[in-house]
Order: sequence, then C-alpha cells, then structure tokens
Amino acid sequence: MEMLIFKSFLPEIFFIFSILYQLVLNIRFLKSFKQNVPVINEELFIQGGFISFCLLMLFFNQKLIGYSNNLLIILDYSTLNLKIMLSFFFFLSFVIYWRNFVVQKINFFEYFTLLFLSILGLFLLLNTYDLIYGYLILELQTLCFYVLASFNRNSSFSIEAGLKYFVLGSIISGIFLLGCLIIYAFLGTTNFQKLSLLLAFPLQQTFLYYAVLVGVLLIIITFLVKMVIAPFHFWAPDVYEGSPLATTVFFSLLPKISIVTLFIRWLNICFPSYSFLSFFLLFVGLFSVFWGAYLAISQKRFKRFIIYSSISQIGFVIMALSVHTYESYSSAYMYIVVYILTSCVIWGCFSNFYVLNFISAKDFKIKPIQIVELSSLINSKPIWACSVLIVFFSFAGIPPLSGFLAKILIILSLIRENIYFFSVALVLISILSSYYYLRIIKLIFFEKAQQSYFYLNHTTFKVSFLDFENIVYSFCICITLILFFFPSLLILFSYSISIDGLI
Repeated sequence: MEMLIFKSFLPEIFFIFSILYQLVLNIRFLKSFKQNVPVINEELFIQGGFISFCLLMLFFNQKLIGYSNNLLIILDYSTLNLKIMLSFFFFLSFVIYWRNFVVQKINFFEYFTLLFLSILGLFLLLNTYDLIYGYLILELQTLCFYVLASFNRNSSFSIEAGLKYFVLGSIISGIFLLGCLIIYAFLGTTNFQKLSLLLAFPLQQTFLYYAVLVGVLLIIITFLVKMVIAPFHFWAPDVYEGSPLATTVFFSLLPKISIVTLFIRWLNICFPSYSFLSFFLLFVGLFSVFWGAYLAISQKRFKRFIIYSSISQIGFVIMALSVHTYESYSSAYMYIVVYILTSCVIWGCFSNFYVLNFISAKDFKIKPIQIVELSSLINSKPIWACSVLIVFFSFAGIPPLSGFLAKILIILSLIRENIYFFSVALVLISILSSYYYLRIIKLIFFEKAQQSYFYLNHTTFKVSFLDFENIVYSFCICITLILFFFPSLLILFSYSISIDGLI
C-alpha cells in the first residue's frame, strides 16, 4: 500500500526534488562567478520550462487512483484531470511569470523556488479529503504567497502589500481553524467522507444544528476571501497592485482551480443539511459581479482595473457553485478555463508594455500604466490592440467568443433550477458591465493619443523568447475563438471532472 501511495504521488515527488536540485544548482552557479549579482534570467527560464513540461508529462501518464488508509487524501480520475489542467496552465503561463520577473529586475532566483513551492501546494490541495490536511496545505502556499507579494525590496508598495497580506492571511487562517475546531467539537471528525455521512440528512434545528452552521459559515467565508469575492475582497486591490507583476499574475490565475475544487467538495457536504446556503451564495455571487463592475468603472490605472474586473468575473463562478448540480459545477470549471486563457492574454499584453519599455518621451521612466495612455494604441501596436479587443469582448460575453458561451451555460444552469430572478439580474448586470470594457476599446481604437510614446527593444531578451511568448498568446486567443464553435470537448472534460469523484 505504501508503495502504491508513493507511485500515485510520483509527479509531486519529482517536483519536490526538482525544486531542491534547482536551488542547489543555482547556488553553486552563482558561486562560480566573481561578480556579486550575476544575471541568470535565461537559465531560470530554461529550468522552469523544463520542470513544468516534465511535470505535465508525468501527470498525463499517471494512472493510479485511490484513497489513503486514513482518508486524508484522495486521488481519483477527477483529481488527476484537474492536476493535468493545472500543470498545463502552469506550463502555459510560466513565460508570463518569467517575463515580468525580468522586467522588474528582481534578479533573485529564490523567487522561482517559492513560486514552485506555491504550485506544489496547489497540487496537494487537489488531494485534500480532510479539513486539517487542507489547513496545512493552505498554510504551505499562503506562507509562500506572503514572501512573493513582498519580494520587490526596492518598492515600498510591495513591502506594504506583503505586510497586509500577512496580517489578513493570519486572521483568515485563524477563522478557518476556528471553523474546523467547532465542527470537530460537535461532530467528532474533520474527514470529508465521515462528515458527508453525518450530514447526509437534514439536521433538526437544535443547538447542534446552529453550532455546526457557525463552523460551516466560517469555512465558507474563508474560501470566499481566498477567491476574492465581494464583499470579502477589501484586501485584494491593494495587495495585488503593490505586489510584483509576476506575483499578481500568479495570484489571479492558478490558485482559482484548487480553491474552487476544495470549495465544491465542502459544499457537497453542507448542502443536504443547509439548503439555504444556495441563496447565500447566489446573493454573494451577484453582488460580486455588480460591485466588481461598479468599482472597475472608476479606475484610472490599468492594473487595478483588471483586478476589479476579475472580482466581477469570479462572481459568475460563485453563482454556478450555488446550484447543487453536476451541470452547474461543470459550467463553473468551463468558465475558469476560459477565464484563465483570456487572462493570460490580457496580462501578457499588459506586461509587454514594460517589456518593450513603454515609456514617456518626457521623463524616460517606467511608470504605472494609466488607462488613458492606451489611447490610439491601434496606430502603434495593432496586434496588441486587436488582442485586447478579443479578450475584453470575451470578458463582456459578446459572441462569437468562448466567454459568451461560458456565461450562457452558467445562466442556463440557474434557469434549470427555476432561479429566474437571479438569472435575469445577472444578465442585466452583465449587459451594463460591458460599458467599462467598451470604454477602453473606444480609447484604443478611436481616441487620439494624448502624449507621445515610443518603444525600445529590451537588451536582455532574445528574439526566440519573444517569439515563444507570442506563440503562447496566439494559442490562447485561437482557443478562445475555437471553443465557441467547438465546445464539446471542453464541456465533456468539465462534466467528467464534476461527475467523477468530487464526493
């Protein structure tokens, strides 16, 4: 049995030894130089790309499934497919992390060690089958998140972001642990399978009912905070904006897959006894869609605009999770896939403004990109302008793009359960929220440039790396277009994840 467990976690074991070997290798590599701070950006890119590709191949060839003896971890076909999806997006988005790492001149290889440890935590989080085990894995990744957020030591905003994240993360971890304590005190277990048996039937409204309810709500609030859902989003804009750009991109992409999976498993346990949670999640999801769109309209910085837009986008996922059906869960996973693909493009376009030194002709300094600075981008960089157009139309849910299809599937899952009021409200808010996307598109294509900008090639980039990056963005845009006309494969993949082993 121990050998089977060892083989079932062979990709994770390979990942752990790869992280350790990379750390030792880079330390010895730096000692071989006489300079104090040599630049090893290209070596980090090759190492990280090779590790992520090998990890993807190992997960793709993994066949073993099962449970551990104490039911702490689970490895079924749905978990395996989720790991393949997570490793694929990790391989796809690694070029964006590396690009932003080089642009901001961090030049500390330990950054990628912490990044890989965070991703290892995301992989292990998919195997979670116990609350205490999930708490330990969440602490593993959040401790890395604290350091990643404050890694830019030359920026006071980055240090402030890391400090805010640390204080809030400590409070949220305490709330999660308090919820686990209450559930264990009254039910005697924190294992998902045993909890599902105990809560398989509705509880009578006694003291036990309300006590367990408090623990359930505390854990749900923790998940909503980590998914950055309004009104629990108050920490995210300042932390994400102050963090290094590579860290912000990572925060907004990969953790969504693992957190949503663990959240679905927890909701499947709670729904039989607390059916009113559906209304609570519907209200929170709709409010997140509205509030994120409302705050995005008043933003002047492009980075902060994307952050508030993501709060609105993830609100659709919460509304899908509020319906306790396999169709709604599959539509949530499909929406996450489309969201990550389009977000890779928009963050890549955003980082490219710095990659090619998008600077003012007056002060010659890289500065935060204002939305108004994108005026007349079509004249200077038409390919980037068209990429932003496609991504924003997908975010707004305009056909023929996959974002429209993903939103339609979520709305249809609500209609099937006769939730007409929230469905109509979601459609109306989505239509109104399209305004701030169209406003930026108007600036890019129809407004005159308010000040002159020019582009300089960055000396630390090779043409081959730039070509590979453009291939990644082109692939994401093509998939965004193709999925609208041929969505069957992604729908079946999402449905198989939802129906096979999520409890």
